[in-house]
Amino acid sequence: MREFTFERQTFGSCLVYRLMPGEELDRMALGMLRYNEIPGLLPVSCLYEDGKQTVRFQLSSLTALPGYWAGQIGRRKLLAFLSSFCRAVLECQEYLLDPSNLLLDWDYIFVEPLSGTVRLAYLPVEGDGGDRSDARAFLEGLIRRTSFDPAEDGSHIAVILNTLRSENFSVDQLDARLKSLAQPQEKAVSQQRAETGGSAQPSPPPARPWTPPAEPAVPPVQPQPIPQVPPAQPQPIQQPAQKESKKGGFSFLGGNKAPKQAKPSKKKDAAQEFDFAVPGMTVPAERPAAPAPAPQPAPAPQKAKHGILGGFGKKKELIAPAGPQTEQSPPVSPIPPAAPPVPPAAPPAPQPHPAPSGGGGYTVPLGGGSAPKNTVPFGQGQDTAQGVSQLILSRRRNGQRLPINKPVFHVGREQSIVDFLIGGGNQWIGKDHAYFVRKEDGYYLVDNNSMNHTWLNGELLVSNQPYAVKAGDVIKMADEEFDLLPG
Repeated sequence: MREFTFERQTFGSCLVYRLMPGEELDRMALGMLRYNEIPGLLPVSCLYEDGKQTVRFQLSSLTALPGYWAGQIGRRKLLAFLSSFCRAVLECQEYLLDPSNLLLDWDYIFVEPLSGTVRLAYLPVEGDGGDRSDARAFLEGLIRRTSFDPAEDGSHIAVILNTLRSENFSVDQLDARLKSLAQPQEKAVSQQRAETGGSAQPSPPPARPWTPPAEPAVPPVQPQPIPQVPPAQPQPIQQPAQKESKKGGFSFLGGNKAPKQAKPSKKKDAAQEFDFAVPGMTVPAERPAAPAPAPQPAPAPQKAKHGILGGFGKKKELIAPAGPQTEQSPPVSPIPPAAPPVPPAAPPAPQPHPAPSGGGGYTVPLGGGSAPKNTVPFGQGQDTAQGVSQLILSRRRNGQRLPINKPVFHVGREQSIVDFLIGGGNQWIGKDHAYFVRKEDGYYLVDNNSMNHTWLNGELLVSNQPYAVKAGDVIKMADEEFDLLPG
């Protein structure tokens, strides 16, 4: 029985296997793995430690299958995982590697948390030190321990199980069946072509004849009676007294130039100047009456001038000479428009911007420092989480709090895959840095192969190992500190 251990490095963690007596490295397979980036397989290295050969697999920023395969699994996630698993096995065959040397164990299969791509460990070892891997047995066990979404149709599960239990099972056959399940529309079209002879194309819907758009109905114009305006009665003009300036007859108060008037003659009639007779002058027998002034229309209202100088410096307005006003036609009311104007469409209501994703890019390593001493799992042999129904994770930097209310509760900076989002652009936190597991006897914390590690009460955690936690514990992930509070 082969034994594997997880060891932490300066940045990240690795899966380590030490060769047992009677085992040897497969030089050809090791060279194939080291000099080729085979899709779906973990990077591998080999070195000597204490006189023994060891094989190391890099696991930084990958999620172990127990943490990824939690909760209810939907159709899309199941098909994506199985398809990626089949491609990894087929890649081994392309590079002349034996798929039976794949490490198909529940605890040693890893997934890229954002893309969902499966990463398998290929063990380049020859000998009888361990059992051979069986892809069909692993997949059947995976289906049995999966909790599926009850709201979805489970017909795809029956198709997968029937394919796994067939006598002539092969990974190629399963991969083809998964592709047909992932593309139900293309499958229906292919069946229709097979029934119609293989050349029939789906008939497009009949084209509808073009019809001009109907014009909006215009309401008839209702004639409106023209109001009768009585003719204006001539009224004598009352010229307001204005004080003219000496220059050009311009009024600083009114802003308009007064019309010029005939100057009176210097020669005055004695009868007009005196009430008594002057010797040597002839007095008329009877003074004729002054003629009545000609009727003139009322002056048109003028626009009032504003300011202190009353329109100084503005364009002068000419005043028409007084004269008889002719009768004008009464104003005619305007004809209403043919159709009421359409009010402009209201602008669309502003949509709230989605919350920005905390992921993107790679995790940035924290600088400097040597690895701490060996870690002893905290709380072993202690009765933890008794009487606590729920724990609350509180972030010290900004007071962000959230109850740990799921069987597997992920913490990281990628919004689409974690439950507790570490925002603020902190690139030292991993996309899926760590997660909490809720069991019958309490809560456990697992470091998810993070590059910058996780600490519990000052002790560095080994990746993929559960550590019991309780209310009052202090957790540090990279440079972020958290408190566990009772719920």
